[in-house]
Amino acid sequence: MSALSFIGQSITAAWVRNLVLMLSVAIAYRLFGMLAAFHLAYRSTCDDSADQVITTSKTGFSQPLLISHFRQL
Repeated sequence: MSALSFIGQSITAAWVRNLVLMLSVAIAYRLFGMLAAFHLAYRSTCDDSADQVITTSKTGFSQPLLISHFRQL
């Protein structure tokens, strides 16, 4: 019995276990990627050395500020 035939028989005998194992590994990689992206986004917004002030309208981001507000700033 060669090593390749033994591996083939092992994979076909327990195909459900192998499928669940592959799915769990794929889910783990996806979760790690999502958490790493969230961590990177959170770290980039918590910059204490920011020297800019962002001003927006009270009604939302899409509404521009009034001219009178520019003079007050």
